[in-house]
Amino acid sequence: ALNDIKSDERIVICDVEKHKDIEERLDELQEKDELCIIAGCAALAEALADKLRFDAVKPQSYRKSENFLVECGSLNMITQNQLDYAEEHGFSRIHMTVEQKLQKDYYSTQEGLEFLHKMQEECEKDRCLIIDSIDREEDKKGFMEANKLTMNDVRALIPTAHGHIADYLAANKQDTTILMTGGDTLMGYMKLIGCTQITPVCEIEQGVVVSNLKNHGFVQQIISKSGGFGTKDVLVKIADKILNQK
Repeated sequence: ALNDIKSDERIVICDVEKHKDIEERLDELQEKDELCIIAGCAALAEALADKLRFDAVKPQSYRKSENFLVECGSLNMITQNQLDYAEEHGFSRIHMTVEQKLQKDYYSTQEGLEFLHKMQEECEKDRCLIIDSIDREEDKKGFMEANKLTMNDVRALIPTAHGHIADYLAANKQDTTILMTGGDTLMGYMKLIGCTQITPVCEIEQGVVVSNLKNHGFVQQIISKSGGFGTKDVLVKIADKILNQK
């Protein structure tokens, strides 16, 4: 029993044989208010789950929105299959041109601003929309050479391009939940607007997290998903949950 241990002992090793022994040692530690630094086997973790007490809080949940936008900056084949499946099941889809992805200062030009306005209108019209930056039949290599772009430039420009779209929707207070797939996509948006804080809300699908991000005084609901994660129908499932029913 731990009652026989001297108060100045720094490390105590308990040689237990049964689950009951573990529970008794934990009870003794709780009575002494010394259930702090502890190590052990899986059976210990199982027993701890019943012993530790946490202040319960009401779990948060996502909010329904009028529109759902998927911004895909991932090149992962799993994500591409998810996009294809969603398109086959009612999502509208827009492929960004090489200029929209890689032209520096594009979104400060008149053409760029018109594209952002068009994306806002498409979100409102289609409700479920995909905007992807996956390479198509385009002279990306020639564009990069003509504009002296490196692959590091490309890795920064594509997330920034997606960020401009999300920023425009926030500036116009549009009730659109944005799913950003690929960790760099969300990071590019946060860097673009100088955001250092994002508040996780809940898990909407396994490994897919809903968060709140404040921009232009507007709380924007953002969903983040790793490019190589999720079932083929994950985007369709999320849309069913996140959209207001009309």
